[in-house]
Amino acid sequence: MTNYSREIPDRSTNQNVEYVPSKFNIHTFDAEILEHKLLFQVIKMQDSLLFYINDKDQLKFSDISLALKSRYDSSPLGTRLIGDFTDEISKNIAIRLSKKTDKAVFLSFNVDHDGRFSPLVEKRIYEEMKNYPVMF
Repeated sequence: MTNYSREIPDRSTNQNVEYVPSKFNIHTFDAEILEHKLLFQVIKMQDSLLFYINDKDQLKFSDISLALKSRYDSSPLGTRLIGDFTDEISKNIAIRLSKKTDKAVFLSFNVDHDGRFSPLVEKRIYEEMKNYPVMF
């Protein structure tokens, strides 16, 4: 029988822990669009953004798409990572946001919607980007 135990080094002596500020910024805002009360959260990372869009009354995480720049095309590439692969809304919004911000964009769109709804959601995001550019 092999013995896999190891001696754990004593880290209590002369160990300095340096705390650094997080490079993540979290920005939260809301909106009421076509009788939907929406919660928006944006996590700004070094070279990417995560947009989380949800109905305030039904918090869930059932959808996420990714869009990022490609050296072979001027338009960002997009794909759905989680959710209904026949629904292209979150992927298309992620592609447009990636092109506008010049960053990789993860977008989670967890709201029941129709064709009139998503352009209004996107418009609300652009308004927030204009008002708080440092958060994006």
